Amino acid sequence: MNYENIINDITSLIGLTLNAINVSTANIVIDEIDVDHGFYYVISETTKKKTKRNIKEIKLIFDALDRDGYCNVEEVLQGSSSSRNHPETIFANLPYVQFFKYERRKHLVLRDFNAHEFGVTQEVPKNEQKKLRDSILEYKKFSQGKFASELDEIVKELKGSFDDLHIKSPGLLIDSNIFQIVKKLETINDVVKKTSVNMTTEKNKNIQDYNDKLIRDNNFDMSDLVDLSLFTGVVDDEVNLDNVEEEDLTNKNTQEIKVPYIRRQTPSLFTLYERLHYDEIEIQPDYQRGDRIWDDNRKSKLIESIFMGLPLPIFYFGERKKNDNWVVIDGLQRLTTIQDFMAGELTLKLPHDSPVSDLDGMNFKDFEAQTHRKYIRAIKEYEITAYIIDVEDDNDENNRFIIELFHRINTYGVKLSDQEIRSAINFGNSVFYLKFVASSKTFIDATNDAVNHKRQKDLELCLGALSYMLYGFQDFNYNKYNDFLVETMRWFNKQDFNKVKRDDGSVDYLSKSPIIVDITSRFESSLSFCKEIFHENAFRKSIGSRKNDPISKTLFEALVSLFSNADLTQRKIIKNNKDKLIEILYDAIENDSKEYSNWISEVYEKNNRGFNYSLSQSTGKKVTILYRFESLINIVYKATGCKLEIVPIVKELK
Repeated sequence: MNYENIINDITSLIGLTLNAINVSTANIVIDEIDVDHGFYYVISETTKKKTKRNIKEIKLIFDALDRDGYCNVEEVLQGSSSSRNHPETIFANLPYVQFFKYERRKHLVLRDFNAHEFGVTQEVPKNEQKKLRDSILEYKKFSQGKFASELDEIVKELKGSFDDLHIKSPGLLIDSNIFQIVKKLETINDVVKKTSVNMTTEKNKNIQDYNDKLIRDNNFDMSDLVDLSLFTGVVDDEVNLDNVEEEDLTNKNTQEIKVPYIRRQTPSLFTLYERLHYDEIEIQPDYQRGDRIWDDNRKSKLIESIFMGLPLPIFYFGERKKNDNWVVIDGLQRLTTIQDFMAGELTLKLPHDSPVSDLDGMNFKDFEAQTHRKYIRAIKEYEITAYIIDVEDDNDENNRFIIELFHRINTYGVKLSDQEIRSAINFGNSVFYLKFVASSKTFIDATNDAVNHKRQKDLELCLGALSYMLYGFQDFNYNKYNDFLVETMRWFNKQDFNKVKRDDGSVDYLSKSPIIVDITSRFESSLSFCKEIFHENAFRKSIGSRKNDPISKTLFEALVSLFSNADLTQRKIIKNNKDKLIEILYDAIENDSKEYSNWISEVYEKNNRGFNYSLSQSTGKKVTILYRFESLINIVYKATGCKLEIVPIVKELK
């Protein structure tokens, strides 16, 4: 139910005699609704007088019903009793609106089903009115400020607990405080239910019960929750929610995943430590943020297990053909813990009943050759079980298997994000460059610091926009959107960068390459321009967004790449017409406009899809990419007269 539906339904009442819900009020007839000019006209059945009314009052009443479930029209319009009669009568004659009396005033209530016919009024059944009044009473007692405070606190706790999922196996989940947090949410949810006037039908109740049951199901994957936009700050739109069969419009055939050469090894911890020391295992310390997130207690527990001779879970590594370096597929936390301990950077914290409690408070540098000889041997000679898989950097067939392996292995409860996997497989200059632009003040300001970097969503956002800047959108011909992003990472990996260590120990990757300087300048300039045009609404799909609302990945990619191609003259024109651009753009999103482009797919055309669809579903497909960019280009043209185009940078280089 939206405002447009309400207007359409009210239009159906034109010409009908509409009975008022107050016996002292005259019945009316709607004569005309002029949406374009913002007025509607009613005729009193008694006086035959035609009255002109502002259509905004219809919107105000709908907003109140949609928000609260009920309303008193006089309170909503803040006028006299006479001012409410016409719109109150109109709403009461809609089939999904009933009325009831509360505190000596007539109120309207919005139902989620048709309770009566068009042009008829109906009171809420007597047996439901007590429940309704009780809900309103609870609603008026409800403290929005207190609720917001409690919810904020719980969300923070929840986010902290989900961070722990990175380092816990499913079996250890019972030790966390997640269940207590969920319990708090359930309590608050009960309060919300009591304060919401929701006349739920049995059918909808069954749907809700089904959803609750699904979440409680043992097969429900809690690890997927960390990728919710609530935590990442990014609305991930690469999904298809339709049941309609899709067309494959790419020229590349999907190939079966072939298993590369895999071998089993049992290296000692000393061997692993040496490999780490000589940078022969890529744990990517220069760019990974939050990679060593185990606390000292958990790290100590792992080292204690090694001293006790207990087996560790299997490690998985990819081995690069070009240099024999290992890529950590699974086991990063264990590996960095072992490295920290053997480097003398971890002081053990052990309970008094530990079998090795004599090591409590010590680090590896404190061990004495004679006294602690058995422990020194235990740590150096301890062997792990590892599976080594060949990794060929430019072999898409091989990498498909590695990607699948990343997705399947889930030792610590949280699957790696797509970008974390891309960064591991395509580790090199691209990763450092993406980190550089994603951590820049320009990016943070443009996105209102709303993007959480822990799942590398910030890197993925930048990568998407840069990919369209490099390769454009018109020649997109990839079987998977991931292949498009990987090609960009490979391109950056081949560019010249210098590793520069700063005084504070941090590392920057700088380039004097004219092309890298140009790309960076255009990218950051476009970010600033988007912020200047859209302000707090930049990269968000609805007007009036709050500062920390999640941003749309597809809108970010399209706007940044498109405006990076605007020259100074075009930017000045766009800036002068920004209000019109904002109006047309968000109208096209809200109404899923179909006027700005044509689908290259008959399936999409027949299913009446528009601009909002191209931003929200199947976004990694060629058909939606072409429609999305062509629509945006034409929206900018209609609003400003500027005909922008994306000229692929790689073509300029040839």
